[in-house]
Amino acid sequence: EGDGIGRMEAPRGEVIHYVKMDGHEHPYSWKVRAPTYNNILPWIPMLRGEQIADIPIVAASTDPCMSCTNRVGIVHHGKRKMFTGEQLHELSVKKTRRLMQ
Repeated sequence: EGDGIGRMEAPRGEVIHYVKMDGHEHPYSWKVRAPTYNNILPWIPMLRGEQIADIPIVAASTDPCMSCTNRVGIVHHGKRKMFTGEQLHELSVKKTRRLMQ
């Protein structure tokens, strides 16, 4: 029984594992805070006022590990719209083509 915290500096930043045991063989609770969580926080000021097509470029600049994330929600004036990874890619390609003209 008991709990413990493990911290380590990973390539993308600090990773933290918290484990709580209750006397059984398997953890009662196990929580992970991956570096990506901290790396996402700067996105808010970086993306404010920018176009949706800029999201992939800003996101890539922080080198996120988003293996479980394949969509994003945009909230503007209380209205929410979801974009898939494919839709974000398409918007980014279109904007890049406009900039290259």
